[in-house]
Amino acid sequence: MLLRDLLVTPLGSIGPTGSSSRVEAADEAQNSLQIVTSTPTKAKPSIMSDIQGASFLDKAYQQTGYTSPVDIPPAEEPIEELVVSHVDIPSPREPIVSIPMSLHADTLAAEAGRVTTIQPKGNSDEIASIRILSQSSHGHVSVNPDNSLSLILSEEPKNQADTEFRYEITYKNGGFQEVQAKVDVIAGQEPEGWGQGDFYMLETGSDGRVVVEHGENHRKVYVTEGAHGLTRAEIAKAEGIPVSQVTGNWLKDHLQYGATPDKALDTELGMELWYATTGHHVAPNSNWLLFERGYEYEDLGRIVSRGATGESALNPMYVGAYGEGDDPLIKGTIHIFQDQVKHIVIQDINTTHIRGLLGKNLLFDHIGVTLDGLVMENVQNFTMVNSDIIDVARLSSVHGGETWEPFGNRISGAYLSNIDGTLLEGNLFDHSGWAEGFDPNLSTSSPMPPSKFSHNLYVQNDNMDVTVRDNIFMRGSSFGAQVRPGGVIENNAFIDNNAALNFFSGMNYTLLLDNVVTSAGYQKIAKPDGALSMGIGNYGKQTSLIDNIIAHLANPNDPAEQAVKTVTHPPLSNETAHVNDTIIHNWGKKPSLNTEALSASVLDQTTIQNFAAQLLGKKTATIGDLANHLRAQADGRLGGAVDADVINAFFRKGFDLDTTLRAEAEVLRFMPDERADGIRWDNRLNWSTEDLPGTQDGDSIDLGGNRVLFGAETATIDDFIFGDFGQLKATSGRLDIKGEISTAGTGNLLQIDNAGQIWLDGYRDSDLFQIEMAGGRFTNTGAFTGNAEIDVIQDAQLLLATAGGRFDLAGGSSLTISGGKTKVGFDGGDGKIATLHLHDDAALAFVADAAGLGKISEFHSGAFEVSNVTSGVRLGGDLTIDLSALDAKTGGAWTLVKADQVIGSFDSIAVTGLGSNQDALIQIDYAEDEVVLLVSDTGTGSGQINSSSNGEADFIGHSQNATLNALWENLQAAMPQVTDDPL
Repeated sequence: MLLRDLLVTPLGSIGPTGSSSRVEAADEAQNSLQIVTSTPTKAKPSIMSDIQGASFLDKAYQQTGYTSPVDIPPAEEPIEELVVSHVDIPSPREPIVSIPMSLHADTLAAEAGRVTTIQPKGNSDEIASIRILSQSSHGHVSVNPDNSLSLILSEEPKNQADTEFRYEITYKNGGFQEVQAKVDVIAGQEPEGWGQGDFYMLETGSDGRVVVEHGENHRKVYVTEGAHGLTRAEIAKAEGIPVSQVTGNWLKDHLQYGATPDKALDTELGMELWYATTGHHVAPNSNWLLFERGYEYEDLGRIVSRGATGESALNPMYVGAYGEGDDPLIKGTIHIFQDQVKHIVIQDINTTHIRGLLGKNLLFDHIGVTLDGLVMENVQNFTMVNSDIIDVARLSSVHGGETWEPFGNRISGAYLSNIDGTLLEGNLFDHSGWAEGFDPNLSTSSPMPPSKFSHNLYVQNDNMDVTVRDNIFMRGSSFGAQVRPGGVIENNAFIDNNAALNFFSGMNYTLLLDNVVTSAGYQKIAKPDGALSMGIGNYGKQTSLIDNIIAHLANPNDPAEQAVKTVTHPPLSNETAHVNDTIIHNWGKKPSLNTEALSASVLDQTTIQNFAAQLLGKKTATIGDLANHLRAQADGRLGGAVDADVINAFFRKGFDLDTTLRAEAEVLRFMPDERADGIRWDNRLNWSTEDLPGTQDGDSIDLGGNRVLFGAETATIDDFIFGDFGQLKATSGRLDIKGEISTAGTGNLLQIDNAGQIWLDGYRDSDLFQIEMAGGRFTNTGAFTGNAEIDVIQDAQLLLATAGGRFDLAGGSSLTISGGKTKVGFDGGDGKIATLHLHDDAALAFVADAAGLGKISEFHSGAFEVSNVTSGVRLGGDLTIDLSALDAKTGGAWTLVKADQVIGSFDSIAVTGLGSNQDALIQIDYAEDEVVLLVSDTGTGSGQINSSSNGEADFIGHSQNATLNALWENLQAAMPQVTDDPL
């Protein structure tokens, strides 16, 4: 039967389409819903004398100093009774105030792009608690444990509009007062404010390596330089076809070749297949190109095809390695240019040059670059982690002649320009911009000499949102790192550079945190050429310099070195610091700073040379010996025993800075730090413990009503409290919540985009949990029953339930799926059941884009190597379909729901955006276990909307199939309980 014939066949009207027994069963399941309410309790003190056996919230209150809100009684209860039952009776000299004071207006000033701490007027000792009544019209306001307020304007640094918010003060004598705060917002001093930490970073495994997942459009191409690689002639002989027929396009249809290590292709043929399956001429895919270890490869072309696009940020295109031995060495340049590429990961590759000129979401992990270095320009989101860039220098002068011309021959280990979102973490930069054996007189008959124009790292001033963390910068020609736009520069070790670090104004504020600068490189040439012993140059505005150490221009235990290093450049050029507690010691002729209480003899033994001696067991160990050790460990990666953390801890201990690690799990309270961004999860200053969540197994989180940006981290926590107006946004990394989630009466917002992942083990709070997804992944592994409003758009992945999970869209909750690129439904790896239950008054909506409609079904997310799940859907609630964005000329068929078992029916169905001369049919097919929308072509209908069912709605037993029996029992079971106080 033709589609148009089916559409004009008499059908039932819109409404329940299953049998009456099925509808009754659905009603019975819905009626079994139980809402568990919490028992009113007295306000908890901020400090408890005994927390043994206390609840999670009790522990949270003790850790944070937060006082639980007073429960609001029914309206008919006299206010005097409320005061007596919930507030300690004060002395007669402090009369109980049972009515609110008059509204108080407060005028404040705040700076765009920064955090402002607000102290309520009056005696703070009289304040019992504060709560926010209405949020700031832009930015976010929250209450701190000490009853101060934080107004955080960091997310919109260019927004200078005045704002206002309301809050309520409750006094210890029982009185309360509303305050209307009006805020005069002035321009910030750096145009782009604080970097948001919006990077491209995937989750990492227990070994610290990036975990790369493939999607549904995936193929592996194994390539080798070994003699065992299949050649064109060998394949032609095996297939009985002419050699000329074995091309990349032919191999596309013969999936066995190149698919496994034993069928690896020789380099020429393998790259031909790779270029035939990637690039702008094919659909986005998550194909993998894998080079065999132990070999060198040349003349490979681009490697990253022109216009290549990964399947999504979570399912990128991948270039990596396989087999045993040294990582493959690719000689020549890995080019990324002309057409933009997106979602690309390169891992375990050594090369002599990388040049990227246009892209989005580029991630390099465990790579090695030498000789010609790395150049990256015009990219949105570039990340390099756990890699090394070493010995970058020119082999010959660019201009020829008898002398090296410094400016024309400049070269840096890494050069970054016009990038929005850069993360450099855990890398080794060593010995870039010069070569051993140079002639101080610059003769080109000798290797390249150092100059002030060449650096280990050069971040141009047109970059934005830069984070440089946990790196080692050694023996640079000039600067270890020139981070001209500023940014977050944290826990790096700068060793033996002619100049360590500088940054300027004009882009982002800078947080300089926990860095160590030691030993001046002092590489000299015949004519004056820049610094020889410069430490840190702070030329930014309102910079925060916290817990940094600058020590030992020359080794205090080596008179010969001291005799050579006689020129002293500033250890710290500090223009306009917001805060500065930098320790300076033994920097030539410059005075010490912040060392009055420290032992000079201990400081003089806290040297990089003594660190190397202890590490290597060699009294005469040098910085060069240390560099060789760092290069050798873990195949040149810093994944071994020594990294920036270890080096810096050695110095911190000697300089009497805290090196203790938290030993027990705690409730970490987010407290915006006005010295920095006040919004980033990955900034330790924003947490009550001054380290990051997940440092200890069992850590729990209290956002304290703040808006927090999660990214770059892979963390597992126990319980999670949002607090009033609390919000979380995840754009990269992965956060696993193993315990309960507590939402507030104000409702709470979770946003997920790009490569962000949030995994949770169920949700059962009756307060509103609003989830907005424009990318990334949200995964439910347990029983999700709480009140929720979920919107999914673009290429986001919503795993309603993994194998063993259950998702109940309860009455009053909604799920809206927009566009045809979304992936919503089920995945798992062990074949267990995963179900979706739609309850009465739940709202399921599909909104079309120009390409069509999304669906709920099983899909390969990439989170499981092999997808194996048994899925079920119980229909119910209200279905709406918006076809407004579809091409109005042609109809089509779209599967809206598909599972191993579909039962139930919708209470109502509505379709909008249908042409007046088109018809629509919604068919529930119980035989195929799917819900399908059929739309006729323009001119073949009259605007009718109908529904029908096919097959028997009642379940037919699977007595011999235990999994299907378990699935049926799950679909019939009542919804798990929800509560207004899950913690």
